[in-house]
Amino acid sequence: MDLAVKLEDFDSSEQFTVLEMDKYDLILGMPWLEKHEPWIDWRGKQLVQAALQYPTEHW
Repeated sequence: MDLAVKLEDFDSSEQFTVLEMDKYDLILGMPWLEKHEPWIDWRGKQLVQAALQYPTEHW
């Protein structure tokens, strides 16, 4: 499924595969992670824009 993703300064068209998985909200594959290079705040459970040297905005 192709979806337009717009969150704050992040704007992209992405292809997603929809699966029924009760344990997970979202699974991001390696191609997406390599393309967008987010910083991951594991404790806060947030993705942070990699383009910012000192991240303050979350998406």
